[in-house]
Amino acid sequence: MCEYISLSTIMTYLELFKSPSVFTQKSFNDYFDYSGSDYSEEIIAPYHKYFQNSKPEKSLPVKLWELNNKKTDLLGGGSVHNAFRKWNKHLNLPWKIDDEYSAAWWHTSSPEEWLIKYDVPVMVSWVKNQHNIVIYGYDKPTKRYLVHYGWGYQQSRIINKADIWRLSSMGFWNAFYPTPNVVKGELKPLFKYNGQKYNWTQLENMGFSADDIKEM
Repeated sequence: MCEYISLSTIMTYLELFKSPSVFTQKSFNDYFDYSGSDYSEEIIAPYHKYFQNSKPEKSLPVKLWELNNKKTDLLGGGSVHNAFRKWNKHLNLPWKIDDEYSAAWWHTSSPEEWLIKYDVPVMVSWVKNQHNIVIYGYDKPTKRYLVHYGWGYQQSRIINKADIWRLSSMGFWNAFYPTPNVVKGELKPLFKYNGQKYNWTQLENMGFSADDIKEM
């Protein structure tokens, strides 16, 4: 199920920071909630209300898995692509998110290229560890990735690119990003701050950065 957890993470990021085109308001409310006081002076981000220890059968990763014919241990980027497109069709959403993905062997591309080009996290299968992770940072001089491991502990890690991605390594990546030259529309107000809801553009204009978010 780790591929669907990574995809859920990517979808959440896109909806909060890039394009209001991944969820309807109803579907967002179905899968997300808020913690803390409505009048907190900290920025409160939504969290997934269903997960491993809280009604996992109602979670977003499980819904994606069901839509994708309950396929597990996905062997190529095309299967992740199909899962997202089935979600898009399920909600009858406008086509405003594009994606690209790699083959599962003999890699002539690198996932950080899309991380840098589109400023979006990229999901990568780590065959050696039988896991799927999300890279959201890359240090070119040291060739290291900053990754989200997808679990509730030790989520953020730094790993060497060579440990996960080489020309002849197995595995694949998926990158999802707003469709170029298509009007995205205004981000939804999905963050809470001091008794009101704001979208990320508004919070940035108020001088806030990601460091000001209580937790994600």
